Amino acid sequence: MEDVAPEPLVRIRNLTKTFPGDVKALKGISLDVREGEFFTLLGPSGSGKSTLLKILAGLETPDSGDVVIAGKDMTRVPPYRRNTSLIFQEYALFPHMTAEENVEYGLKVRGIDKEERRKRVEEMFRFVDLDGKQKRRVWELSGGERQRVAIARSMAIAPEVLLLDEVLNTLDEKLRKEMQIELRRFQHELKKTFIFVTHSQEEALTMSDRVGVMNFGVLEQVGTPLELYQHPRNHFVADFIGMSNLFAGDIVATDDRRVTVDSNGLRFHLRSNASTPSGSPLAFFVPDERVEIGPASEAMANRFPGEVRDVIFKGPYVHYEITLGDGRLLRAKKMGERTFLERGARVQVGWDLGDATVLHS
Repeated sequence: MEDVAPEPLVRIRNLTKTFPGDVKALKGISLDVREGEFFTLLGPSGSGKSTLLKILAGLETPDSGDVVIAGKDMTRVPPYRRNTSLIFQEYALFPHMTAEENVEYGLKVRGIDKEERRKRVEEMFRFVDLDGKQKRRVWELSGGERQRVAIARSMAIAPEVLLLDEVLNTLDEKLRKEMQIELRRFQHELKKTFIFVTHSQEEALTMSDRVGVMNFGVLEQVGTPLELYQHPRNHFVADFIGMSNLFAGDIVATDDRRVTVDSNGLRFHLRSNASTPSGSPLAFFVPDERVEIGPASEAMANRFPGEVRDVIFKGPYVHYEITLGDGRLLRAKKMGERTFLERGARVQVGWDLGDATVLHS
């Protein structure tokens, strides 16, 4: 008997939203989010990701389209009648309340009795590792602790979907990385559906089960972090998730083994995997970790002379920027380097046929 895929917890169909001034924030968005999934909406400012989140929360109404959550049409249901909870970038904690009172607030509004409120609040403070800090005021908490209180307040009401809008933006780099791990742990242990909005590629790739990449109101691609990294659908997705070595040109030769592309005078060779005729345009990228720095192996299909323009130490790896003979920039990442190349060093760079990935649009 053929397995039937479970219904998605969140089903979005053909959502559109236009703001005054003919600003088209969403252009026919359709998306399924599974139960228990950590799903991230990734994109630059103005891509529509926060607008989509606010529509899911009921804070914005779409011009057209449908939002179904847990099998119920929520398209025009007000926020207080949805079983969702939204955490804003600023956390929106009540400054005149203690941490405990902030977490209890949503339960009190819903008419939960005092004893049940007490049990849930205690449980939430233990879960977010803030036990003993219930009586502190908001200003007595660190940024990470305030975020944990916001999460505890949202999860105390047991929402079906937790919506998080750029919630790591205000944290310093160290705390931000710690909270990436903590948010993932919260989601995994609670077995809840998280929909997370960010413009950070690192956050999206580190934390998510799947990622939807948005651009000017269009959902460009949905996939796992590995799928997006290995097979970005188009130039925008490749560029936005950090594929720096992007090339475009025209096919000038093909055979059973490889395709040759001319890009403003430089000839590149890619593995042949489709019958594309000569003269056709072709775009591709080479991940920076696949670029070898000289002397490049003679067996490599692509070898070019270059000059090291910059050397950036990143801790676990070294990032090199190399200028090719025609002035274009190539980036390479080398792990575990004990000695660094100097700026101005003349090098050979190269990669093999299978190291390049074709972009299809």
